[in-house]
Amino acid sequence: MNDGVSVDAVLDREWNLLIGGRLVPAASGRRYADESPVTEAVIASVPDGNEADVAEAVRAAEPAAAAWRRVPVRERGALVVVRCGREGVTGALDSIGFIRH
Repeated sequence: MNDGVSVDAVLDREWNLLIGGRLVPAASGRRYADESPVTEAVIASVPDGNEADVAEAVRAAEPAAAAWRRVPVRERGALVVVRCGREGVTGALDSIGFIRH
């Protein structure tokens, strides 16, 4: 598993939503403090997405979803393995950055 990133690196980052290939704030402009489940310390300020953000994300994803549906299943599976490693989707867990406490 990866060693992760420091808390300072997370706190110093401006977190936003990824919608349509762009990093954007929540439509409401609201944010909330995200706490570590281990220490309960605030580790980041993140956008407080709502129904409007979900609707925009779905709208932005529709063209990609249509194109993805046209890719044969075996090819989609091969792309997932290439992206995530031999273990498929569960192989991606090792590449997710975990915060050291």
